[in-house]
Amino acid sequence: MKEFFKSKTAKVTGVGLAIILIASIFYGVGTTQAKGDFQDSKVTLSELLNKISEAEGELENLEEEVEQAVEEKEEKVSENEEEIRDTEKRLDKVKADYKKEKEAYDEAVKIIEKRDAAEQELSTFQKEIDDFNSTIKGKKKEVSDLESEIERLTNIIVETGEEPKEFAAGQYLVGQDFPEGRYKAVPIGEGSNFIIYGSSGYADVNTILGDGSFGETEYIFWTSEGDVMETAARVKLVPLE
Repeated sequence: MKEFFKSKTAKVTGVGLAIILIASIFYGVGTTQAKGDFQDSKVTLSELLNKISEAEGELENLEEEVEQAVEEKEEKVSENEEEIRDTEKRLDKVKADYKKEKEAYDEAVKIIEKRDAAEQELSTFQKEIDDFNSTIKGKKKEVSDLESEIERLTNIIVETGEEPKEFAAGQYLVGQDFPEGRYKAVPIGEGSNFIIYGSSGYADVNTILGDGSFGETEYIFWTSEGDVMETAARVKLVPLE
């Protein structure tokens, strides 16, 4: 733009200098010729004035063009500056948005990393839990096997080899009529009700002995001194270990 102004100004200045130079020359020439030939000098001066008038007109046109060009350039510069400011504002907004998005992205990456670490830790814990559950299952099986073995051993009936005792229907005092201990009661005949009362007076054993179709064919029980045995039919007691 400065070069444009320089070219226009130089052009106007050159035209002005040319007009002054021409006027000086023709004035000198006209003066000289006026001494020799007044008529010729008058014609030459008229032409000179016309040229000056034309030059002045061109000068005015150039000045108007320069002013218009300057105004147009100033308007263009103003528009460009405004556009630059708008662009800078948009750029600042884009930078701010980018910064926010970058912060959000970095935070999301941290959360994902924490989640992955937590999932890995959870996977480790889950494996430990699975191993522990497997161990518990194994222990439960061992306990179950031991309980079965204990039950089996407890239920083993081993006779002492002592002579079984037979009792008619009636009531008998343990420790007086027969010793305390473990016995197997077996019905003699059809069988009947068989009860053992504890020292509290309540029935610790209350069952029916029979032939299997009605009542039990045998019944294993423990008794202590002071208990009372009651049977409604003949019964045989076999001492057990």
